[in-house]
Amino acid sequence: MGYEQSLFSSTFGVIIIVIAIVLVVLWTLLPFAIFGIKGRLDAPIGLNRDIFAELKKLNDELSAVTEDQSEIDLEATKEPVPSPGVQICPHCGQKNSQRMTHCTKCGHFLGPQTNPQPDQADSDDSPEAQS
Repeated sequence: MGYEQSLFSSTFGVIIIVIAIVLVVLWTLLPFAIFGIKGRLDAPIGLNRDIFAELKKLNDELSAVTEDQSEIDLEATKEPVPSPGVQICPHCGQKNSQRMTHCTKCGHFLGPQTNPQPDQADSDDSPEAQS
């Protein structure tokens, strides 16, 4: 039994010594690794500050333009009147033929035809034309 205890204690002792050596090496080398990386991080941090300053400048310019546009007269923002035979999609603004029931760009339902085709209105198949 004495032999088994000494084998276990010597193996356990070796493991503890190896762990202690690893911890000492990490304790001494890790700060150098961290401080060595810190110098490399200064450039990206400075670049981020420059980008943030540029974005702030662009945001200020955009807000000034937006304020100028808010002063535009409402008459100028009215939707254009579509020409005859053209209907504008309320969903995407695409110009579509009057005979279309769905938008050619987005497929939005435009509604039934509001004006029948001239040849359909003067058709000879109507009940009044047959009498």
